[in-house]
Amino acid sequence: MTSQGAATNPMSAWSRLRTLLVRRRLQLGLRQEDVARMGAFGLRSLERWENGDSEPGAFAMFRWCSALGVILTPSIDTINAPVTDPTPITVGG
Repeated sequence: MTSQGAATNPMSAWSRLRTLLVRRRLQLGLRQEDVARMGAFGLRSLERWENGDSEPGAFAMFRWCSALGVILTPSIDTINAPVTDPTPITVGG
């Protein structure tokens, strides 16, 4: 959890979600092959996600969660988020 005034670390959030999804799969008695089939993604991809070697894209993440019956609800800490102007990009000369 974050303390008041501290920004959310997306890597720790990803690590917690990954751990939750692996535990959920094991609780349900499902093999990685089962979840990959249910989520319509490759077994090797799921293995890499569960091991923390790579991260799924947003659509794959929602399918992974759905396959395990996990409802993923995004949240944004807008109160503590810093307000910055975007850096201008110059294209051409």
